[in-house]
Amino acid sequence: MENLNTEDLLALIAGRAVICSADAGSLANLVMGLSDGEWDSLLSMSRSHQIRALVYWELSRCGCAELMPDGVRAEFEEIWQASAVRYLSFCSFTSFALSIFQTAGIPCAVLKGITLSSLYPVAETRNLTDVDIYVMGGKDFECARELLLERGFSQIANQVGHHLEFSYRMNQGEFILELHSLPAAALPDGSCQREVEKIFADAASDPDFYHPLGMDVPALRPELYAMSLCLHMLQHFMSAGFGLRLLCDWVVFLRARGEKMDNERFCRYICSAGIEKFVWSVTAICSQKMGLDIERYAPFMLMLKCGISGEQLEKMYLDIISGGDFGAAQKSRMVAVPGDLGLISYLKMLNRQTSFKYPRASKIFVLLPFLWVGTVVGFLQNNRHLRKVKTIDILKNAEERGKLLKELELFKKKGKR
Repeated sequence: MENLNTEDLLALIAGRAVICSADAGSLANLVMGLSDGEWDSLLSMSRSHQIRALVYWELSRCGCAELMPDGVRAEFEEIWQASAVRYLSFCSFTSFALSIFQTAGIPCAVLKGITLSSLYPVAETRNLTDVDIYVMGGKDFECARELLLERGFSQIANQVGHHLEFSYRMNQGEFILELHSLPAAALPDGSCQREVEKIFADAASDPDFYHPLGMDVPALRPELYAMSLCLHMLQHFMSAGFGLRLLCDWVVFLRARGEKMDNERFCRYICSAGIEKFVWSVTAICSQKMGLDIERYAPFMLMLKCGISGEQLEKMYLDIISGGDFGAAQKSRMVAVPGDLGLISYLKMLNRQTSFKYPRASKIFVLLPFLWVGTVVGFLQNNRHLRKVKTIDILKNAEERGKLLKELELFKKKGKR
């Protein structure tokens, strides 16, 4: 593989797919000599990162599909066909859900989903799992919840603080809709979270529109859309991690909207939330590993006075590539805990996890000690019976990944740029 390991080869294929690189010949040369075992590894990793349809489309586009072993090609083809059907189904369901809110005059915006898929070179190549719709909290949010229940949606019991989850059966399939009052989970730093809430105040009332299959689908304005994607990546990076799928989303969005985005405003957004080093690092990885043209599509990078060392950037890339989609490739991944504060870091993380598990009850101060105990007991039981992993391995992984968080200096606001 010309000194390319499977991880870097997968990142290269994904990068060429999302930037639609015309250099098909060199890719064919890279995969021509793959053994059956290496093809199996490539398939397994693309499955772990939830980008099988994208990888298959790129390999087919470059004339490499016939080089695959029969079993590998059969799985890729099956996923490609299922992904195409799934995209059409999600377009239909998203349109139906939006009509409920729009008829009632409730401002809303689709987060990711078919709006992001529509920016891909081929929309069907992006994996879809649920529909996320953003409605400002308060009266509109409660009205939206009641409307969904009236229209036959079932609210799912396990909730987190920033969204409610509903299921709905349509066309012999079951869909999940997440109704968001915030674009992503609350940041652990209160002042930074308040800045984020100011940024997204009334965001749904002035939407940008995307046009999958000719529909008019409301979404966030470019700077807010970019901010929501970054917060989504950070949310998962601080827990079990995220994989190549979210990097592909970021590259696709910047190529489609980066030149139209108010980059100075976006810089103010990420600096006010204290996440500029994280955004810089993710975008630098997209440039180095996936071929994103920063000067053209991410000019905000030239405005930011921050960064991390090449060694730390490589560690962050390895964390992304080894964890798979949302860290699913490693059972010991659950969270990243900065180790500089010792026990305090773990107590802060315990409180944060308690808030996620008991979003309402955790606001009642006298209940917190009991809720902390419940969170710890549930954590230990799940490790033993569900995850089948030792708690000590989870804590070691959390501390190791926490070193990356410390390097990123999250939520330390040092000025606008």
